Amino acid sequence: MSIATVSIGDSTKASWANSVKTDHETLSATVSSLSSTVSSLLASRDSGYINTNDWTNRHLGSVNIAYDGLSGTFEVGEIVTEEISGNTGIVMSDSGTILVLRDITGTGIFTNNREITGADSGATADVDGDTKNVDSNFYHGFNKPLSDLLVKVLVSTDGTDANSFEVGTIATKEDSVFEQGFTIFVVDNNNVQVQTGSGGIGWIDQAAGGRGMIAAQNWYYKIKTYLMG
Repeated sequence: MSIATVSIGDSTKASWANSVKTDHETLSATVSSLSSTVSSLLASRDSGYINTNDWTNRHLGSVNIAYDGLSGTFEVGEIVTEEISGNTGIVMSDSGTILVLRDITGTGIFTNNREITGADSGATADVDGDTKNVDSNFYHGFNKPLSDLLVKVLVSTDGTDANSFEVGTIATKEDSVFEQGFTIFVVDNNNVQVQTGSGGIGWIDQAAGGRGMIAAQNWYYKIKTYLMG
């Protein structure tokens, strides 16, 4: 019994090879596109925990450090460190007189006349005014409308995630006036404004389930924004 053999020409082999190569390249491009999409959807901006003891009629936002005595030039994306406290933050923008920071660590405030230093640039400057209880917008820098963002506001009693809770955009009634809560407003495609009520922020006590009010507690807030679209 003889077995027939089939001869495959070089042109057919080349055609198959090119087809496999094309399919592989298409699959790789699809995977890369999906990875990019997932990364984009998971992108976020975090203020870090910022210390305040005034929660009433406030604009809670990013730490903005006014500075003077500049030597050198700060770089966007670098870490700046404050002397004495060791507080750090990552530069989001620099106007030449004001740094906007994210991912704050340390005490949650920067103090007047303390020197800050850029980790990469080596630039130095002196903080021009305490940052505690100073109103600001939250700068996320995504260049997206609010409808494409998820904005979360957390409060912590000590500036740690372990002792934090999320507060919602609610207004509670006190003496027939809705004055406790906050609302998120659009400033532009790179900034939002977290406006608190004239009575502070209402919250539900974890143990008793009753209403509480955050007005003058020396606590911390964190704003975290996710890119959703």
